[in-house]
Amino acid sequence: MSVYKDKRNGKWAITFYYTDWKGQRKRKRKTGYETKREAKEAEQAELNKKLHSAEMLFSDCYNLYIGTISKEIKTSTLGTKLQIGKVHILPVFGSTALNAIKPIDIKLWQGKLKERGLKDSTLRTVHNQLNAVFNFAEKFYGLPSNPARLCGAPKRDEYRNIKFWTLKDYKTYKAFIRGKKLNPTALVVIDLLYWTGIRIGEALALTGDCFNSDNISLTVKQTLYRGVLQTPKTPKSIRTVTMPKEVWDEVMEYKTHLYKYRDKELLFRTTQWAINTIITKASEATGIPKIRIHDLRHSHASLLIQMNVTPLLIKERLGHEDIKTTLNIYSHLYPNEAEKVADKLNKLIQDI
Repeated sequence: MSVYKDKRNGKWAITFYYTDWKGQRKRKRKTGYETKREAKEAEQAELNKKLHSAEMLFSDCYNLYIGTISKEIKTSTLGTKLQIGKVHILPVFGSTALNAIKPIDIKLWQGKLKERGLKDSTLRTVHNQLNAVFNFAEKFYGLPSNPARLCGAPKRDEYRNIKFWTLKDYKTYKAFIRGKKLNPTALVVIDLLYWTGIRIGEALALTGDCFNSDNISLTVKQTLYRGVLQTPKTPKSIRTVTMPKEVWDEVMEYKTHLYKYRDKELLFRTTQWAINTIITKASEATGIPKIRIHDLRHSHASLLIQMNVTPLLIKERLGHEDIKTTLNIYSHLYPNEAEKVADKLNKLIQDI
C-alpha cells in the first residue's frame, strides 16, 4: 500500500493490491482525501479489511482458527493440529491469500505428500486439518467456497492391508511367552487389548475401580496421553466392555501382587515400549505377524467378525463415534457376504 499526493486533483490518494474471488491479484486506487491523515486512516481501514476477509493470508486465518478452537479441544488434539500445521500445511499455503488457493493447488499438494511416503490415514488426517481451516474461513470471513472440500480427501485404501493376530497367532504368542521372564504388566495389558479391543491409552488409564465383578466388565472413563489423564477420544469412547472370565481372573491375580495398591490408582504402570518389545520378540521368534500395539485392537475386531458379531455391536464395543468408521475399517473382513445373501434367497425361492 502507498499514500501519495494525486497530481491530477491535488488531493491525497492511496493505492493497494487485493486478490479477487477468482484468485487474481488486482490493483486498486482511491483518491479525494483532503489531508494526508485522512488518506492514512483510509489506508489502515483497507489493511484491516484485508486482514479480516478472504483476502487475508492463509497463515493469518490459520492463527485465527487456532486461537478460536484452542480452548474448546483437548491439549492432545491441539498439539496434533499445531504439528500438522507446522510441518505439512503452513510451509505450502501460509504465504498465499485464502481466496487465491484453488482445488488444483490442494490436489498437487496431496500428490507431494503421497510422494513423501505418508500413509493414507495420515494423508486424510492432514487434509481434514486443512479443510477445517477453510471451513472456518468460509463461515466467518467470507471465503466464497472451500477449495479443500471441492478437491476432496485422498482415498483411503490402507485398511485393506491392516495387520492383526488371528486366534492361531495369539495361541502361538502365548506358547512363546510361557515360562519366560518378561515384563508382567506388559503381558497382562497385551491380553487385555486382544480380548477387549480397548485403546492402549484407555488401558493405561484404568484404575482398580474401573472393573465390575457383577458382570465381569471394565468401564472406560479416561485415557492416558503422554503421561496426562484426559477424557476419552469421543463421547462414545466412554463405555463398559465385558471381558472373558480368564482375562478377568488374570487382571485380578495381577492386582493382588501390587504392593499397597489402592483402587483409585492407575493399575498398569508400564510403557508402550515394553509392550512393543514383547510383541517384537514373539514375532521374530515364531514368525507370527509383527504388529503394532494398535493392531491388537484390529485383532479383537477381526475376532468378533469371525464370530459373526454385527458391525453395530462392534462399533459399541470399540467405542467408535459413527458406524461409518467401523465399516470403513473392517467391512472388507466380512467374507463373501454377497454370496451368503444369494444362497439364502435361493433357499427361500426353492420353498415356494
